[in-house]
Amino acid sequence: MKSFIIRKLHHSLTVIPALLLTACGWMEKMNTSTDSSNDHDHTHLKSGLIDPADIGTKEAVYQCSMHPNVIDDQPGSCPICGMYLQPVEPIQAEGIPGRAPVKLTNLQEQLINIRTASVENRSVSLSIRAPGVIEHDQSRVFTVSAWTAGRIEKLHVDEEEADIRKGDPLYSIYSPILYAAMQEYIDLRKGLFHEADLLESARIRMKQLGLSEEQIEDLHETDKAPVVIDIPSPVSGKVMTKRIREGDYVEEGDSLYTVIDLSRLWLMTEIYEFELPFISPGQQIVATTPAAPNVQFFGTISLVNHHIDPSTRTARLRVLFDDPKQIMTRSVGSDGRIHHEHRLLPDMWMTVHIKKDLGTRLVIPRSAVFDTGSTQYVFVQEKKGLFVPKVIKIGPVTETGVVVEEGLETGQRVVTDGTFLLDSESQLKATASAAVSAAPWDADMAVDDSRDAHPLPSEGEIGAKQ
Repeated sequence: MKSFIIRKLHHSLTVIPALLLTACGWMEKMNTSTDSSNDHDHTHLKSGLIDPADIGTKEAVYQCSMHPNVIDDQPGSCPICGMYLQPVEPIQAEGIPGRAPVKLTNLQEQLINIRTASVENRSVSLSIRAPGVIEHDQSRVFTVSAWTAGRIEKLHVDEEEADIRKGDPLYSIYSPILYAAMQEYIDLRKGLFHEADLLESARIRMKQLGLSEEQIEDLHETDKAPVVIDIPSPVSGKVMTKRIREGDYVEEGDSLYTVIDLSRLWLMTEIYEFELPFISPGQQIVATTPAAPNVQFFGTISLVNHHIDPSTRTARLRVLFDDPKQIMTRSVGSDGRIHHEHRLLPDMWMTVHIKKDLGTRLVIPRSAVFDTGSTQYVFVQEKKGLFVPKVIKIGPVTETGVVVEEGLETGQRVVTDGTFLLDSESQLKATASAAVSAAPWDADMAVDDSRDAHPLPSEGEIGAKQ
């Protein structure tokens, strides 16, 4: 029972606007018309969205409101439903295929809440909003390998997630090969003949075994090479993976650490293919994240992928964040190590905001546009009470309106509210116009207007049936 009441209420709410529109026209015409008899001695009501005074006597045709295909050049009744045929007003304006111009009175405009807006020529910007995920800058991921074979005597960086700087000691190693190279260099310097070529060759060999310039210079102050020596880090960043322990014996080329420089990050996002014309490398963007409320992060588009995902119809976009000051804060702990507090981290969600200035363009409200997929049109107010459908070509849809490429001019007024009922009436009038242009209603098929379309049975007939 409850669902039945809801369905009835929904039906009533759908029909009420149409009934109000028809009743309004009927009341206006009743106030201006007088009862008269036609050739068939019938009275015809001048109702609907028509002004009888504007109908030409030679071009006047009459149509059934319920069956638009019923057209006659004389007043009468519909042979299908018995309703009085209504005069159809010829309007001196051109419509579009499937839509005809509509003329309304002041009261009718108020009933269906017709509102219009002016076509404006103003500065327009397009905003694109898309979700994204932070990733490592793949060019800033480093693998620290063993320079030479040896035994790990001590680990200076013995945990993951530690921040290191270039030159900081990673581990101490005993390596016979490295020890022999250092001692050879010392002996060459202490020898009677300082062969420059031999010294340079020995120096290059020690660099290839992992020593820094400072460590090589320290050998000038000693006569004996150290047995165990620290190996400095060749890069700065955060240790993400540690693969060694104290006491391990490593071979040349073994992977010991993975270090990532988080002072540069990528933001990967996706945009739709129709947004690609407004995106280009080097363009500035703004990104936000719930992890840092009310903070804006500024980046640069570094790559637009030239491949469309066939399942999502999107292209991947890469944004580069290369300002360490906005990515992280830096501090030095009591142990002398550097500690970074990262505001942006890999796999963190962000929202990308891309803004593109489109210059000065014609703009109308979004609610004014009817989009059928292949055609876009609006209703233009040509004069008071006359609304004419016009095909337009639209451009980008912005937050404030729709850019119009063709079809409208500055200063014209388009309908923004009440468009649904106006479009319905336009379709009805277009159907009637098509029927009139095809052929008038055949008079031989019309019912005899000398009697009612649906005569009631007499009392005698009712009694006889009982």
